[in-house]
Amino acid sequence: MPTYRISSRTEGDTQVEASNWMTALGEGFALGKIPEMDRVACEVLPNGKILVRDLRSGTGYVVMPLDGAEDTEDLETIEDEDLGGVPYDDIHPATLLDELDEILSAVTEEGVIRRTLEAAHARVPAESGSVVLRRPDDRLAFALVTGSAQAALENVTLPADTGIVGFCVRRSIAVSVRDAYADPRFFREADRMTGFETRSVLCVPIDFGGRVFGCLELLNAERGTGFERDDMVTLGAIAHAAGQRLAASAGR
Repeated sequence: MPTYRISSRTEGDTQVEASNWMTALGEGFALGKIPEMDRVACEVLPNGKILVRDLRSGTGYVVMPLDGAEDTEDLETIEDEDLGGVPYDDIHPATLLDELDEILSAVTEEGVIRRTLEAAHARVPAESGSVVLRRPDDRLAFALVTGSAQAALENVTLPADTGIVGFCVRRSIAVSVRDAYADPRFFREADRMTGFETRSVLCVPIDFGGRVFGCLELLNAERGTGFERDDMVTLGAIAHAAGQRLAASAGR
């Protein structure tokens, strides 16, 4: 059975035998060799290594299949606490974990919003996107918009519960729609205002610790079949990081 090494700066290294890397993580939990995680972001690299980020604590792990030549080698790590112990040879631009770190380290709310939408577009190709924030009066404000609707929608506010974004924010639930005009929740007036033609929608809540700050929305998946389940998981991880950073700013 293959052997996997699970490494992190804070927890050190451990080795477990497992049929695959996901089972290796589970074995690590069961044996108490790594803390149990309930929300994670994962990325499989071309070299076979897997980057895993615990979204609750921010701790980074590397899961690496071992062969006889690698068993005795030490991982070279960067002395940078923000990287969570990710091996030096795995650090390259535009990994999901890098993008989550960028969101979590943003200094201002504007920086959080910008980095969140940049990460969303980098990971889930779409024609347009937006970050919608929930105001104290529950109205929904388009804080940042990309695509042809940007000029018409940015800084526009909508009543609570309006459209798919309102549904997502009110219930703190992710929504994926392949045919927007066939969904009764879709707010068609937005298309009439902007001249944009919405086809598919993916909307996930920006939340943390029971508080919903707004939502992250992408429109018109690059693939004609619409957004997939993996897209929802990825966008959810990005939105969760944004919620965690906004919650920290709010003193939660």
